[in-house]
Amino acid sequence: MDKKIKRSGLKRGARRWIFFLAIVSLPVLQYFFFAIYTKFESVLMAFQKYKIGKGGYVGSFTWDNFEWAWDVFTSGGDMIGRSLIVMATKMVITIGGGLFFSYYAAKKYFMSNFFRVTLYLPQMLGGIVLVVLYQYLLSDVYITLSGDPTGLLDKGADSAFICVLFYNLWVGFGGNVMVFSTSMSGVNESVVEAARLEGITPLQEFLYIYIPAIYPTFVTYFIALIAGVFTDGLQLYTFFAGNLDRDLYPVVFGHYFFVKTTEAKMVGTVVTYPNLAALGIIFSIILTSIILPLRKIMLKHGPRED
Repeated sequence: MDKKIKRSGLKRGARRWIFFLAIVSLPVLQYFFFAIYTKFESVLMAFQKYKIGKGGYVGSFTWDNFEWAWDVFTSGGDMIGRSLIVMATKMVITIGGGLFFSYYAAKKYFMSNFFRVTLYLPQMLGGIVLVVLYQYLLSDVYITLSGDPTGLLDKGADSAFICVLFYNLWVGFGGNVMVFSTSMSGVNESVVEAARLEGITPLQEFLYIYIPAIYPTFVTYFIALIAGVFTDGLQLYTFFAGNLDRDLYPVVFGHYFFVKTTEAKMVGTVVTYPNLAALGIIFSIILTSIILPLRKIMLKHGPRED
C-alpha cells in the first residue's frame, strides 16, 4: 500500500513539473530571445562594420558608428527640443491632468462614467482611421470654415508640430484616466469616511489619500514617459510618411529613428543598422543615468499609504 502511494506521489509530482514547464517555457523563451538575445546582438552590432564577403556579411570592430551617432545627436537640437516639449506636455496634461480627472471619475461625480467611456473611445478605434479624420479636419474642414487656402498641417513645421502634439495628447489622455481611476477605485472607503469626520477637504483627500494609494502606478508611468522621450514618434509616420525635411515637417528623434530604420541596410547605404544601434546605445546611456537615480529617489521619498 505504501509503495503504491509513493509511486502515485512521484507520478503526481512529475505531472506537476511537466505542467509547470509547459506553462512557463514559452514566456521564458520569449524573454530570453526578445529581451536578452536581441539586445545583446544590438550592443555587439554597434561596434561592428560590415562588408559583403565570402559566405555573407563579414564584420570588423570599429568606433565609427558612435562618431556618426554622436554627430546626429548633437546636431539634432530641434529634434531634442521637440522631444522634450512632448515629454513635458505629456507630464502635465496626460499624467497630471489625468490624475485630477481620475479622482473625479473615482468619486463618481456628475457624468463621470460617460466621460470615462468618451475619453477611452480613441483607444478602441484604429490609429490610421483617427489620423485620416484628423487630417481631414485640419485641411478641408479648416479651409472651408476659415477661407484660408492652406491647411494647418501645411503651414510649416511649427504649426504642424502643435497640431500633431494636440492629437497625441487627446488620444493618450483616456488611457491614463482609465488606469488611474481604476487604481483609485480600490481606495478603502472607510479611510475616506474617517478623514471626512476629521474635516478633510476634497483637495486634501486627493493629495493625502488617493495620490499615496496610486503612487507606485504614477511612478511607473512617469518613468516610462521619460524612458520613451527619444523613441516616441508622435505617430508622425502616419501623418507625413517618411518625410524628414525639418523646415516643412516636425521631426522628433523617435520619428527620425523609425524612418532611418526602415531605410537602413547592413551595408551599402548612408545609414546602416550598426549606426542606429550605436545611436540607441547613446540614448540608453543618457536615459539610464537619469532614470535609475530618479526612480530610487521617487520611491524612497514619495508619499506612502501608511
